[in-house]
Amino acid sequence: MLYNPIIKAFKELDADMLERQIAWALDRVAALKEFKAEDHEDLLRAKELFGERHEEYRHRKLAKKHEIAGGKTWYNHFLWPLRSRHCGHRCQKRSCNH
Repeated sequence: MLYNPIIKAFKELDADMLERQIAWALDRVAALKEFKAEDHEDLLRAKELFGERHEEYRHRKLAKKHEIAGGKTWYNHFLWPLRSRHCGHRCQKRSCNH
């Protein structure tokens, strides 16, 4: 039947696509971990103009991270596992102290 070869082709295509997507995501996460504001001249200028705590500087720094991650949604998607691990660690630490 014609249906089975189509299903097989899509399974192979899906597996390849998933593998490439995972490799891309891991690369983006690594790039975010390596991100340093000092490496970006525009961020250094903003820091000099506005100061490190100023909202404009923080906004530009976050926008640069969104750019590295491939957008705001991807940035938030990559960030949540890190946050949940951090929160889990804090809960364990708090529980051990009681």
